[in-house]
Amino acid sequence: MTSTVLAAEGARSLTFTRRFSHPPARLMRAHLDPEAVRRWIGSEAHPMTGCQIDGRAGGSFRYDWTGENGFSASGTFEEITARRIVHVERFDPDWTGGEARVITDFDSDGAGGTVLRMQVIYSSPEARESVGASGMAEGMEGAFNRLEALL
Repeated sequence: MTSTVLAAEGARSLTFTRRFSHPPARLMRAHLDPEAVRRWIGSEAHPMTGCQIDGRAGGSFRYDWTGENGFSASGTFEEITARRIVHVERFDPDWTGGEARVITDFDSDGAGGTVLRMQVIYSSPEARESVGASGMAEGMEGAFNRLEALL
């Protein structure tokens, strides 16, 4: 199993990098298909109960999770190409310190798999530090493990 590498970049960014054994197009579809997203982004503690995706540049999305502390995320897609998704997102309640811009690249690893690189640019250095200390890295690792198993 491949693990996710988390790196701080600049004053406001966190970057998650992970290798998947499936090709970029398959991984990309799993990021834009509501049924697939529901299966890999939620967790036992916070199951995803709502997922709406208009997967095109200018389209929007909304995710809802339940659990002890239910929350949601919504945003807009700025760019969708064969190898990249760029979107802005905001959580409710706003635990990430405002809107964040997310750039997700799906690059071939040359062996039939994909190197996913997700850069999240937060509104401030303080927001990045808060998110980095929140356990989000463990949450992303679990989500990426479910995504690999789903594909």
